[in-house]
Amino acid sequence: MCTVRAIATITTADRRGRTLQAFRANATREALLEWARVIPNPTPKQLREQMFGSAWWNPAVPTDRLR
Repeated sequence: MCTVRAIATITTADRRGRTLQAFRANATREALLEWARVIPNPTPKQLREQMFGSAWWNPAVPTDRLR
C-alpha cells in the first residue's frame, strides 16, 4: 500500500501564496501500474476524477482550478 499526496498553492484573500495538501489517497502499487497501463498518458482531469475520485480532498483547495 502506498499513500499518494498532491500539493497545491492557492492565493489567499490577502494575496499571499499558501501551499496546502490538495488530496491524499491510498493505493497499491499494482493498482497504480494497472491504471497506468490502461491509460498511459492521463489528463489531470482523468487523474482527479477517475484514479483519485474517492480520495480525501482538502476543501480549502478549489478543485475547479486544478488542471
